[in-house]
Amino acid sequence: MPTGITETQKRKCSDFVGAGSISNAVDLLKSEVGMTLKDAKVTVSHISKTGQKCHWCQKDLAASGELECRDCHSLNFVWRASK
Repeated sequence: MPTGITETQKRKCSDFVGAGSISNAVDLLKSEVGMTLKDAKVTVSHISKTGQKCHWCQKDLAASGELECRDCHSLNFVWRASK
C-alpha cells in the first residue's frame, strides 16, 4: 500500500489517469512523493480509471479508497468520486 500521499496528490494522480496521462501521474508520484519509478508505475497501474469501477475487470466497487475487487480480487486505488 502506498504511504505518504496526500489527498490532493491522490486526486491529481487519479485525474491524470482518468484523462489518459499515465506519465504525468507517474511523474507526480516520483517528484512530489519521492517514489521510485518502479513503485510509481505499480501504484498508477492500480488507480481506477472510471471512478468506483475496478481498474481490471470494470465491475462496480463497494467503496472508495484502497480496496480489493470482490469479483477479480485485483487491488484498486479509488481516489476520486464516481462519474
